[in-house]
Amino acid sequence: MFAGLEPLLARWRLTHRLPWMRPAPTAPSLHGALRPNQELDRAMLLAECPAPDNLVWQDDHLLFTSGKRVLLLDSLHQESAEPEEILHFDGEITALAAAEDGSLAVALGAAGIVIVGGAHDGKTITSLGGRKLIAPTALAFSGAETLFVCVGSDLHAIGDWQRDLRERRASGSVWRLSLGSGAALCLASDLGYPSGLLLHDGRIAVSEAWRYRLLDLPVHDLPVHERAAPRVLLDDLPGHPGRLSPAPDGGAWLAVFASRTSAARCNAYGLAVHLDRDFTPTRSLHSRADGTRHGVTSCLEIRGELILACKTGNALVSADLAGELAT
Repeated sequence: MFAGLEPLLARWRLTHRLPWMRPAPTAPSLHGALRPNQELDRAMLLAECPAPDNLVWQDDHLLFTSGKRVLLLDSLHQESAEPEEILHFDGEITALAAAEDGSLAVALGAAGIVIVGGAHDGKTITSLGGRKLIAPTALAFSGAETLFVCVGSDLHAIGDWQRDLRERRASGSVWRLSLGSGAALCLASDLGYPSGLLLHDGRIAVSEAWRYRLLDLPVHDLPVHERAAPRVLLDDLPGHPGRLSPAPDGGAWLAVFASRTSAARCNAYGLAVHLDRDFTPTRSLHSRADGTRHGVTSCLEIRGELILACKTGNALVSADLAGELAT
């Protein structure tokens, strides 16, 4: 007696698809600059430590995070070196940025952002625009007074990022914060987990992880009649894009921390992509499924070497760009 329901159910499925019913995204074919290789697995191991992340360069030293610690690495040429702990916090560090005055901005998830050193030493930011900070994912200074902040989600903590992905959330935002006055300006909202940012040519590039793309935003407030949707710089990436860092040639490096998948669990993979000034991919370094340098969340080019934090691979590695990958 239920035979007549099937056509109705089929029509309902076509017109009322829920997020979990939609077809899984398919990864674009990897060719040209994104052709798979094994460069990450061939890279020199700089250090082994749990979940390295958040690479920054300050005072001629490499700083990075591991859980609740900020570590310093003296040499970029010594294999399997022992990093030195310089800071320790009560909670896990989710983002890190260095300013020109020697200060650091340290994001501690829902505990907020703390400034260490400089004129604003000890300042703590726990909300932006009246919204409590839940998931700060990336930070960048402009001078020592202005801090840009990516908030991945207004709903889920960073430890619940897979849930945020599974639910197809888009509650992320990007902010400009004046450390002196505390004034915060929202530059973009309703984003699918923004995870990286880079200041360039008076604007800001932002990686939108759940939508596999990079966006272009203004760094200043615009009159209402001049505001528009963010411009897409690069679309249809082969995985979830993470942090961005400047390249000495005027381009950028993009960390891709997981491949595109059909479920919230992400396939093991590692990828770093070089982008030219127009944000077009020119080359890439991979650790394939059978490799071990997976979960590239942060990369930084220093003196012809590309330093990469392989978070799920528990490894900090260095790839020589002077060989076939050189410009």
